[in-house]
Amino acid sequence: MRSFIRFLFNSLVPLVLVSAALAGAYYMLLTPPKTEKKEAEVFVPVVSVADLAPVDTPIYVSAYGVVIPARRVVLQPEVSGRVLEQHPQLIPGGHILEGEEILKIDPSEYEIMVRKGRADLSKAQASLDMEEGQQTIAKREWELLEEDLSEDLTNPSLVLRQPQLQSSEATRDAAQTDLDEALLDLSRTVLVAPFDSLVIQESVEVGQLVDRNTEIATLVGTKEFWIEAKVPLADLDRVQFPNAAGQGGSSVKVHLLEGNGASAVLEGRVLRLLGNLDSEGRMAQILVAVEDPLNYENDPGKRALLLESYVRLEIEAGEMSEVYPIPRTAMRENEKIWVCTPDNRLEIRQVDVVWRRDEDLLVRNRIKPGDRLIVSRLSKILPGMEVRIARERGESATSEVQISSRLPSDATEVVNQG
Repeated sequence: MRSFIRFLFNSLVPLVLVSAALAGAYYMLLTPPKTEKKEAEVFVPVVSVADLAPVDTPIYVSAYGVVIPARRVVLQPEVSGRVLEQHPQLIPGGHILEGEEILKIDPSEYEIMVRKGRADLSKAQASLDMEEGQQTIAKREWELLEEDLSEDLTNPSLVLRQPQLQSSEATRDAAQTDLDEALLDLSRTVLVAPFDSLVIQESVEVGQLVDRNTEIATLVGTKEFWIEAKVPLADLDRVQFPNAAGQGGSSVKVHLLEGNGASAVLEGRVLRLLGNLDSEGRMAQILVAVEDPLNYENDPGKRALLLESYVRLEIEAGEMSEVYPIPRTAMRENEKIWVCTPDNRLEIRQVDVVWRRDEDLLVRNRIKPGDRLIVSRLSKILPGMEVRIARERGESATSEVQISSRLPSDATEVVNQG
């Protein structure tokens, strides 16, 4: 009997437990827990904005160029001889003013030729004077004997010694020419600077024997350097060139690029348009002139412009009116901008860029005075999404505020933006 009771207990207890579990599960299925419905939580980005206003602003054509000399000459003597003296600044980097003596060649041989020429001229002049006297005598004799001479004498010039006089005059003229040539060669023993010059190269020393083919030095003018620059053909119409009298020409800001990223600025002007296109980029080529490029006038704060420098140019190109400057950092992909509407919603607008500058872009259409340009960068945007203007102190323009809000009905496109 006891064994039967134990068997019955061991069999019924598991069955009761399983039944209770099934009943509990069935009850939970019939009576699920009730939860309150909540609105979706939306993160509202905090952005910085800038008020847009139309402006009248000057525009510039950006270009790059290389500095070249405006005047360059290779000095060669016109006579041969030994060098006696040379200018102390006849060294690379030396500065020689216009008219200063650069080099002096031994003039002894040429002084001798001058003295000989003067002697020959004096001799020829004396012969001419004597012949003129002989002609005077012959003329008087001709007047006295003219009636007694044969009528067959038809060439009185022989009697009047005109051929002898012409020969003496020719001898005198030849002697004068020889003297002039000797004086010219003597003057050529001194070489002077043709203009205010910077010595680029020199290859002569005192005592050296030079001739007509010896290259003494290479000089460049210091009053003006040129910049050979390349300009896009589309921008060429906005560049003003000087007239036939050399007046006018767009002003140019020349930026000297420095190693630390900074730049010094010099003033220049457009000089002329070259007649050929750049062979590589098919761009127009112009010349820009910069006066006193090496600052020999000691203008305080002015930097020297060195030859072969690579410089950036801002060429005056007139003015644009009623345009809106958009910072480059606020211009989105495909020339779009983000505008904050009066009810703090993000609106994407397509704009047309009318001019590009280094720091900003100028646009005209689809913008009204007072529009607020979003300048912050957002990772994801929705057209019409709510934004919050950063005004509170310490609030980051790229932070997000979590609030309960419903998305706008037209916000159907998610745009990823960096």
